[in-house]
Amino acid sequence: MFKNNKLIPDFIPFLGYLDDVILLQILIAITIKFIPQDIINKCRLEAENLWNNGKPKRWYYSIPIMLI
Repeated sequence: MFKNNKLIPDFIPFLGYLDDVILLQILIAITIKFIPQDIINKCRLEAENLWNNGKPKRWYYSIPIMLI
């Protein structure tokens, strides 16, 4: 459908990937702004208490993601 959906094509040395890095940072920041504050606070509390009772269960689900 879209042949080239980038601002600067990747075959241009350095600049092609630089726009990807900049756009990624901007999109992450925008996404975080849209998450309600109460959900962020709840997830932070869960993350702080994750290791209190030892290693989290099902930690091995992250292995395929790390390999990719």
